[in-house]
Amino acid sequence: MFSIGVILFIIVQGIFPFKEARKEEYFYSLLLKGEIDTYFQKTNGTGLSEEFKNLIIGLFSYDPETRLTLEQVKEHPWMQSESFNYEATRAQMLSTLS
Repeated sequence: MFSIGVILFIIVQGIFPFKEARKEEYFYSLLLKGEIDTYFQKTNGTGLSEEFKNLIIGLFSYDPETRLTLEQVKEHPWMQSESFNYEATRAQMLSTLS
């Protein structure tokens, strides 16, 4: 699930969320310390929806026991929003790969 969060972040933001998921790495340490606003400012994510930010934070949880599960991701408000259309996104990705 952590890797899905990394890939989703890259797709939405066009950049990697951090260099390595290590406590010593600057960007990841911001998340671990709860400096969420600073993290999204530094990654040019201030315009992202609160639902997306919440989803990403849940996927990047350091503790696997508190990390979102696949079912939780599928039910997450960002995934249920009208702005996210699974079928349209899938069709667009498939046409790009063809």
